[in-house]
Amino acid sequence: MQKEGAKKDSRIAVSRMKSRVLASSFRSILIMVVIFISIVLLSILVSAKSESTFFKKSPGALDVQVTFLNQDPDPVEPGERVKLRWKVENKGAGALNDVSVSVSEEGPLHLTTKEQKIKEVGSLDSRQIGKDSYAVEWEFDVDEQAVEGDYEVDFRYGMGDASVKLENFTVHVKSRDTVVLLDKVEVIPERTQAGQEARVHVTIANLADSAVDDVRVSVDLKDLPFATVGSAGEKAIKKLLAGESQEIIFQLVVDGTAPSKVHRIPLKVTYANREGKKYETQTNFGLIVDNPPQFIINVDETKVYQSKKKGNVVLSFSNIGKSDINFVVLTLLPSPAYTILSPPTSYLGNLESDDYETAAFDVFVEEGKTKDVKLMVQTTFKDSYNEEYVIEQEIPVAVYSPGEIQRYGLGAEQSNWGVWILIIAILAVVYYKKKGEIHKFIKKVLHG
Repeated sequence: MQKEGAKKDSRIAVSRMKSRVLASSFRSILIMVVIFISIVLLSILVSAKSESTFFKKSPGALDVQVTFLNQDPDPVEPGERVKLRWKVENKGAGALNDVSVSVSEEGPLHLTTKEQKIKEVGSLDSRQIGKDSYAVEWEFDVDEQAVEGDYEVDFRYGMGDASVKLENFTVHVKSRDTVVLLDKVEVIPERTQAGQEARVHVTIANLADSAVDDVRVSVDLKDLPFATVGSAGEKAIKKLLAGESQEIIFQLVVDGTAPSKVHRIPLKVTYANREGKKYETQTNFGLIVDNPPQFIINVDETKVYQSKKKGNVVLSFSNIGKSDINFVVLTLLPSPAYTILSPPTSYLGNLESDDYETAAFDVFVEEGKTKDVKLMVQTTFKDSYNEEYVIEQEIPVAVYSPGEIQRYGLGAEQSNWGVWILIIAILAVVYYKKKGEIHKFIKKVLHG
């Protein structure tokens, strides 16, 4: 019995020793596995070093370098298309086969419809570098609503089923500068006159890719013959969305003394972008004041009283309008009622408002005219905008009978000799009377 008990205890001790040895071996194996996995992970982390220029050591002393060349344009604006370019080099001693490269779409960057994410490079010869390197590019469309900033593109290269991810490459997206444009200015009516009103329609367009706030449009009427009607000279728009246009209207009245010309009116636009940055745009627009020419022609002086007589007529040309009348020419046109004895044309030049000039003509009134003679006068001139006018009109000159001339005391210059004879006779009578020889003077006058 003692022997059997001893054998049993011996078996138990051996079993316990085996268990200890087995547990120790398992722990060793587990430690070795953990160490191996750690080494593999560390190797992967080291090999996947994230740089724009990347070197990969692989069995066979293969060395692949990928370099990001550029983006075009840089920066790219929302809604535009951008090209991204890389070059792939093999700096190793051995050739590489079945090489491919790929990119991924990130954020607002989307590959164009003709592009594929993966591009096959094929084989790279040993030491294929520099100008012999392989160039690859992709085209991306940038979302129209993209916000300004930097966006990353994931780039990978691979051989067969294995691939390596490089550091993400950065694409710069910059919103176009905030631009609020004076799209159109329309004045209704297109031509106005002194004392009238005009409406100025101003269209404002936001060409930026984001809204702008507190848009203010103002007209500067200082030292100009205009005034606003019913509102101030500044209008405000609280918010103008991206791509939106709005119209504002100024009601103006033209001063009664406004001259005829194109008046330049300064126009200013101020606004702020979403970051609060202030902007200002200044320009001007033209408002045409076109006062029509107004004039009258009168008989200023005349010595034409009866038919079959020569006489002189002086015509006056008066500018009674608000605009200048330039290069004025008066021409007396021929007529059966009279014969022109002087040059028929007279140049009067330029006449400002409320100015006048005269032109003289010698005429012979034909026989049988006992009433008004119509002088046919042609007026040629240009207005403030160099537009030419040719106007013909009749200017009446009164013709009288001999009885009317005597009754009205006209043609007095023709009877002046009688007055002088009477004066001389009186003086002679006085002279001879003093000498006592008045009878000799009377006898001499009566008998010659």
